Parts: sequence; structure tokens; C-alpha cells
Amino acid sequence: MITFNCIQNIKLFMVSGIPLSSVRQGSCARVESLPSHPALQCRLRAMGIRPGAVVEVLRQAKPAGILHVASGILEFMMRHELAAQIEVSLV
Repeated sequence: MITFNCIQNIKLFMVSGIPLSSVRQGSCARVESLPSHPALQCRLRAMGIRPGAVVEVLRQAKPAGILHVASGILEFMMRHELAAQIEVSLV
């Protein structure tokens, strides 16, 4: 679940064009684009991951491991390879 603090920190200053896989643990990001593969897009959209959505990286396994991500009230795990294909901007 995205914390109130995360939503409260959404400001005009944003860093754009970075992969979700590089977002630090505890940080929030706004989704800018999804992978080009239609099946992946459909799966991500079903989980609430679509352009404009704010996600929070709750935990990140090192090195290049699985990400624990929250979007709205939904939490899920995502492989590093998939997260690297999702472009986000920090909020």
C-alpha cells in the first residue's frame, strides 16, 4: 500500500526516464511507459500499473533481485528484468 508520506511528497520536481528497477527502496515513482510486449502490458494494467500510476518500491533484493512494489492497495513482487522495462519518473 502506498503510504500517505509517499503521496504527500508528490511535487513539481521530478526526475524522468529511469527504469523502475533503479528506484531505491522506500521511494515512489510515477509510471511513464510500459514494456512494448502486449501480454506484459495487459498483465501490468490488470495489476494497476499503467502510465500515470504512482508506485512505491517497498523492498528490493540485491543484486538485481526481485522488487516488492505497491500500487494503490495492491502489493506484488516483480522480477528485476521486468522492472527494468518500465520507465518511471521519481516523485
